[in-house]
Amino acid sequence: SPGSADGSPENNIGANNEAMTKLSSEEAQAAVALAKAAHVDIDSPPESHGSGKSSVHTPSPQSTARGGARGGARGTASTARKPPSSEVRLHHRAVVVAAGSHDGPASGLGSLVRQLSIDQFESESKRIGPDMAAFGTPMVKMGSLDPGSMTPDRRGVLTPDHEKPDTVPRKVLNELLHPRQWEPEPVGASRGFILNVDEIDELCTLAEEKFQAESTVLRLRAPTKIFGDLHGQYGDLMRLFAEYGSPSTAGDIAYIDYLFLGDYVDRGAYSLETMSLLLALKIEHPDNIHLLRGNHEEADINALFGFRTECIERLGEEAGVQAWTRFNNLFQWLPLAAVIEDRVACMHGGIGRSITHISQLEELERPLTIESGGIMLMDVLWSDPTESDRVEGLRPNARGPGLVTFGPDRVRKFCEDNDLQMIIRAHECVMDGFERFAGGLLITVFSATNYCGTANNAGAILVLGRDLKLYPKLIHPLPPSALYGDGGEDEDMEGGSWQLALNKDRPPTPPRGRAGDQKSRIGSGGDIF
Repeated sequence: SPGSADGSPENNIGANNEAMTKLSSEEAQAAVALAKAAHVDIDSPPESHGSGKSSVHTPSPQSTARGGARGGARGTASTARKPPSSEVRLHHRAVVVAAGSHDGPASGLGSLVRQLSIDQFESESKRIGPDMAAFGTPMVKMGSLDPGSMTPDRRGVLTPDHEKPDTVPRKVLNELLHPRQWEPEPVGASRGFILNVDEIDELCTLAEEKFQAESTVLRLRAPTKIFGDLHGQYGDLMRLFAEYGSPSTAGDIAYIDYLFLGDYVDRGAYSLETMSLLLALKIEHPDNIHLLRGNHEEADINALFGFRTECIERLGEEAGVQAWTRFNNLFQWLPLAAVIEDRVACMHGGIGRSITHISQLEELERPLTIESGGIMLMDVLWSDPTESDRVEGLRPNARGPGLVTFGPDRVRKFCEDNDLQMIIRAHECVMDGFERFAGGLLITVFSATNYCGTANNAGAILVLGRDLKLYPKLIHPLPPSALYGDGGEDEDMEGGSWQLALNKDRPPTPPRGRAGDQKSRIGSGGDIF
């Protein structure tokens, strides 16, 4: 990435970094405790799990299941199509939505879109950060209907989805897929949910059938939109749909796939909306919507960081626990990785200490728990790249003991051994929404803006075109009130205040920074402060 000599973008997050760092190891401590309870050996030296030079060779994706089960009918139907001859490369310009000000004159344009050279991103992350209030995106009302929630009938006429059969997935789409109309509830509004516990069970059962029919590693075709962590920030999901295309038949779902890299729940105030909509989309468009598992799709984690609390607050004690349990049973069936055009590997966390070939993940049988998935599941969900391209090998992870970071040498080796050209992962908040590592062989993408109301980061998606050019598309951060409702400005108020209080008590892992910033994060004993 431009802007720093060590290959990582310079981030300027000031005092917020110290506040978020202070207690951020709680999340990792919960993961380590879970691994130890499941008798997963994470305390042995990283070298005992391999350093990228494995003595046991497992076949690369090129020699296993080529032309086999692929994620989606579009992929299956196109297996005869030769892979693109071009190489995967990041486009030199990113699309940036500069949101209009609430105080400005009504123009009907909603927001301004511009292209920015990624070589300018060091200054851009500083420029867009300080005054979030100036970047509030107005919710554009499209009459009484949102085109994103309409579907053509056999005559090609757009029909409001509320006139269609009232199945549970259709009910969710009718109520929630309104990219240009959604806004958080006002202070004092009911925090109920559109589905009851029986409907949630039906939704999960229908989606689970789709996941069970897929392999643990999906094989996809371009073009594909790739989303990073959402963390219950439903407003950001709607903004991304509104600005860069919506997964409906009136949008772009007919010609592009959507790949989500996990962490749909926790931290934000709208995990139920986020998860339910994505499941409904998977049921409605099983060949085009793809969901991978993140580290927060685990009961022992999302019991602590918001999802369980939200289910109980909004559904009631008994029904809330029942719904939370049903969601977590479904999470055990989510795929762990995807390979696009046999060139780009996508996962939530990374390759860690134990993963040298994609086929290792393909061999894991779902449903997966930490106990059955072992060290490979921990690595693919929890590991991170080292702090810069200059730090190679395997190192302790600042998130907590037992977790690791992997260097650019391991990324290069993994790509060589698997005939890949790039790894795309999520898991870490990055200030510009995306960030390069290992000379561009690995890219981190994060889609939730102003993470936990304090990080002040932009959000991004990556669009991999049919020509294998990768286009970053960004949205600016918004103030907490735009994500949590007016209660986001005052912890004593209703709405998202309980979630903000939880995030204050259990701060998230700080945004990824430069190598120099890490010195303030790690004490002499390697523990995070």
